[in-house]
Amino acid sequence: MKTKLLMPILLLSFMIISCEKENSTDLLYPCRAIVLDRAGCTNNDVYIIKFIIGKEKAKLLAYGESGQDRDNFYAVPNLPDELKINGLTINLDIRKPLANEIPGCYDFEMPLLYADAFLYVIKAIKE
Repeated sequence: MKTKLLMPILLLSFMIISCEKENSTDLLYPCRAIVLDRAGCTNNDVYIIKFIIGKEKAKLLAYGESGQDRDNFYAVPNLPDELKINGLTINLDIRKPLANEIPGCYDFEMPLLYADAFLYVIKAIKE
């Protein structure tokens, strides 16, 4: 009898623990994106990413409240080296870049042909 009662309690406990773990990752890395390719000037490490989760946050940071509805491609000038792999899915947190964080060969307002705007990576990990 005790075993029958203990099994559901243990199972429920494992489920709660696993859900809490997943939520803490989501809080630390609220966005998910795919690394598409290197872009732009020959001597820089700007990469183009496309958001899977966090599209609204990216759009808000890039364009403000009246944000344009674009294709969701963004340039990031500071992607960590270990994540510079085309097709890699990453979890990340982002912010709007400062003017001095954008490589000199780009215009702050119209950065790239294939990207909507620049974003700055606060932290990122491989999914």
